[in-house]
Amino acid sequence: MRVNDIPWLSIVIFLPLVFAVVALTMKNNPSGARMVAFVGTIVTLVVSVLIYANFNSAQTYAAGAPHFQLLEKHSWIALSKGSVNYLLGVDGVSLLMVLMTTGIFPFIVGVSKDINERHNQYYFWVLLMETAVLGVFLSLNLVLFYIFWEAMLIPAYFIIGIWGGPKRIYATVKFFLYTMVGSMLMLVSILGVYFLTGATSFDLPDLQAALPAVLGGHLTTEMLLFGGFFLAFGIKAPIWPFHTWVPDAYAEAPTGGSIILVALKMGLYGFIRFCIPMFPNAVHALAPAIIVLAVIGVVYAALVASMQTDLKRLIAYSSVSHIGVILLAIFSMTGIGIAGAVIQMVSHTITTGALFILGGALYSRRQSYAIADYGGLMKVMPGFTVLFLIATLSSVALPLTSGFAGEILMLAGSFQTYPWATAVATTSAIWSVVYMLWMFQRVMYGPLDKPENQSLPDTTPGEKLALWPLVALIFIIGVFPTPILNKLNSSVSDILSSAGGAQTAAATPIPVAAPVNALSKMPAVASAALTHLKD
Repeated sequence: MRVNDIPWLSIVIFLPLVFAVVALTMKNNPSGARMVAFVGTIVTLVVSVLIYANFNSAQTYAAGAPHFQLLEKHSWIALSKGSVNYLLGVDGVSLLMVLMTTGIFPFIVGVSKDINERHNQYYFWVLLMETAVLGVFLSLNLVLFYIFWEAMLIPAYFIIGIWGGPKRIYATVKFFLYTMVGSMLMLVSILGVYFLTGATSFDLPDLQAALPAVLGGHLTTEMLLFGGFFLAFGIKAPIWPFHTWVPDAYAEAPTGGSIILVALKMGLYGFIRFCIPMFPNAVHALAPAIIVLAVIGVVYAALVASMQTDLKRLIAYSSVSHIGVILLAIFSMTGIGIAGAVIQMVSHTITTGALFILGGALYSRRQSYAIADYGGLMKVMPGFTVLFLIATLSSVALPLTSGFAGEILMLAGSFQTYPWATAVATTSAIWSVVYMLWMFQRVMYGPLDKPENQSLPDTTPGEKLALWPLVALIFIIGVFPTPILNKLNSSVSDILSSAGGAQTAAATPIPVAAPVNALSKMPAVASAALTHLKD
């Protein structure tokens, strides 16, 4: 069997499920269940790294052909006409989402020492969640995609509902209801697309090719179909005003559960994979309204974050603000903006995941997330303080960190099409400095005047093992974003061209198909932006 004949995508999706079943059998062996889960996530990460290393970003395609590799297609469910296919494929965007997911789950397992009951069930749900998320990123059939999308709800329900905080039931039900409403609307849109096109399958390439002929001249219909997808993705992202489940879910979930919620970039991915290619006219028509939502979310969430007294809720609102900037970049419909959005999605998972690990470490020492319960910790936890500072500075987009690499590309791209909205969204960097550094100051600096804090241990070996790799990734992506951009270029170009070359060409003066470091294009971006303003 040739290497290309191996079903790598199916393997990477279902490997966690295999280990999940094994972990579930270890009812009275907490350490064994944890070890099985950790090994499972590591093996899955290794497979995803092999996929990444063998992804051919320079591969040529026929005109109009989607840039998907390692395709797996099998007839699954017979219909009166055609069938529902098991169709998987990977391009540059989904490749990075897969690597991000498999990269963060070993840390989720590693920091789950606060789980003190039903260990085998907990690790079963965590690994099942990984399978569901990977399935979402690799599915190219809308029915298969929807099944994985809905499957994610089940482990999230149990992880928060069983192992969460005092208000876990309220947070779980709220999260479940919000997501279910969006999912039902998306299902209606999926069925609408299928029956309107008269397609013989739910395969994304087939539907994408058939939609222009069916929806041409029917903008209202296209907008309604787009609305079902947009609401589902917007709730999951989450974007303002569909974000209200986030503070409760983040705050009540266990540390591992909070990191899982941060890693769920499925909604933002959905905007790129489905909304832009399938409904380009609706996207262009509604983009100004979406940009308004994005800008409001950036400013509103930043202001609310500035007033938080709970560490986890502050991080939650910070996430909503950052996601607003990502939404702005995606719907700027520029190559550099979308590429920056993907990089920021990866960076946000790494940086916010590190912040939740740090917050969980503080909670394990003091049993409190209240910022007021701390102060002066730098005197007793110097090593911990350095790690906390690095994660904080990446969150505020300090140059040479991953947060800056994504932020500068997103703002450069969105400035080309929405300069004034981008100018307002840029204030997010200012606000993030306000609430993140103020939080850091209150926790780490000042007098060590609380007796409970005077004997707190510094970073443990386990915490170092969890945090040092994330810190390394923060600097690696921040200093060397070019390898990531090279994987993205052709896929982003394909997505934009499928949304209508005539409409996107003017908004994409940067040739994203060229495998170059987009940071080197900053002078050209600034010149183009100034020319746009003069016009």
